[in-house]
Amino acid sequence: MRFIYLLIIVFSFGTLKAQNYKQIASYAFESGLGIEAEIKAPSNEEIKSIIDFNASEGLAPAIGKYLPFKNELQNNWNYHLSSGLYFSQITIKSKGAKALSLFLNQVKIDENEQFLIFNKNFQKVFGPYSLKNLYNQKQMQTPPLMGDEISILFLSPQGNLSNSKLSIEEIGYFFENTESVSKLKAGNLGASGPCEVNVNCDENNNFRNQQRSIVHIYSNRNGIVGDCSGTLINNTLQDEKPYILTAFHCGEVTSNVLADSMSFTRWVFMFNYETPTCIFNGNSDSAFDDDFVTGSWVRAGSYDNGGDNGSDFLLLELLNPVPVEFNAYFAGWDRRNIAPQSGVCLHHPSGDVKKVSTLIAPATSGKYSNRENSHWIVYWKETANGHGVTERGSSGSALFNQDGNLVGVLTGGFASCSRPNDEDFYGKFSLSWDSMGTSDWIQLKPWLDPNSSNVEIQNGKNQLLTNSKIVNNNLFKIYPNPGRDLIYLESELEIKQIEILDINGKTLVLLNNYYSLAGIN
Repeated sequence: MRFIYLLIIVFSFGTLKAQNYKQIASYAFESGLGIEAEIKAPSNEEIKSIIDFNASEGLAPAIGKYLPFKNELQNNWNYHLSSGLYFSQITIKSKGAKALSLFLNQVKIDENEQFLIFNKNFQKVFGPYSLKNLYNQKQMQTPPLMGDEISILFLSPQGNLSNSKLSIEEIGYFFENTESVSKLKAGNLGASGPCEVNVNCDENNNFRNQQRSIVHIYSNRNGIVGDCSGTLINNTLQDEKPYILTAFHCGEVTSNVLADSMSFTRWVFMFNYETPTCIFNGNSDSAFDDDFVTGSWVRAGSYDNGGDNGSDFLLLELLNPVPVEFNAYFAGWDRRNIAPQSGVCLHHPSGDVKKVSTLIAPATSGKYSNRENSHWIVYWKETANGHGVTERGSSGSALFNQDGNLVGVLTGGFASCSRPNDEDFYGKFSLSWDSMGTSDWIQLKPWLDPNSSNVEIQNGKNQLLTNSKIVNNNLFKIYPNPGRDLIYLESELEIKQIEILDINGKTLVLLNNYYSLAGIN
């Protein structure tokens, strides 16, 4: 039987502090001012059927399923605290879940309203979020939170809230462990095998920039949840278009068929999911930042049965820019068919925090299944802090060469903590570039070299300090554009006149005969 226990909270905003929302949520629980809902879990038979189907089709392993759920936090704003806050909260439970997530759709909130999402006892909190965090200002898919209970707290400073609404459309039910929070808090390594090496160990000292390009992906494959790794990748315009490179099989729902386009708008991309130090004692939440972006479009893919007949690549474009506070890095690439002499794989094995695996010898060219020379074959070496390998969830991760440029994407292999000396297979970036077919949707080239520069190596770049465009026409470069406080212009030309306009076309500054210019306040 389903019963409802709703809890809604709103207060006048300055900066939302942890103690504020915990006090409000505790008050709401103790006063019985909320909604609680129980959602029926999938049966063991259904879960087994999902897992078996994915295995038989050679798809990325399934770790969960989205369940329909209709509930709205709306028109329940009768509660008021001495602080002047209005609130609404709903807690959802599902017996046996390893983790739960929420899909919010048709959200209607004002720009000064916020909401938070947390699990039992506030072990982990996502938010606060506002209108700017929603795709198309109305939609959000959250990452999973550990445990069989999840809550959302809606906050507003207004007294008349009849137009505000948070609509929960689906619940993500996870039947496989998806995070390592509980294990890390106990001082253990986490969800992945004990041989894995944390990315902030010395083994990764030469790839610190590339580390910031790696994302942990929660995929939606027509309602089935999977997890993979991916890489934020640069293009020759260096305009910070948010392309993510991962494996084709991460998006397959059956052999050679991708999930529908709406499913991809529900994918979750986690940035900076890593431990702050090499050996993590579990006493800090800093490893579990809520740096995530929801939603993507498919730009190109290999359509090769997940690497059987090709390089197994999938190029996505995020629906929203990467927030500047993520301090991301756009990874460089090398499209030459030259084997890396050394290098690393950066990945999220079993959905764990970011790890590093180190090549023991130069890669060799070979085949994963049917197509000759489609993959780099690699082996991993034991290092000071472990013997990094790959696992479920590592699929789609990047192989970086000795110069720090991406040269391959993980399809699969045999390496594991129990068999650390076995091989893994990375689909060649050189093959994905323009050798999988002639159409734009099966090549990387049209997307990563949009100005047809024909460069063979594109180095990576740091994210600019603002989400704005770079104007670069080979004669001069202006950034950020539009900008707020400071605009930079770079050029070797003699600059006769500069005119700066506001967004409405009004001239703000007119400068004549400025031959040397570093920045304009």
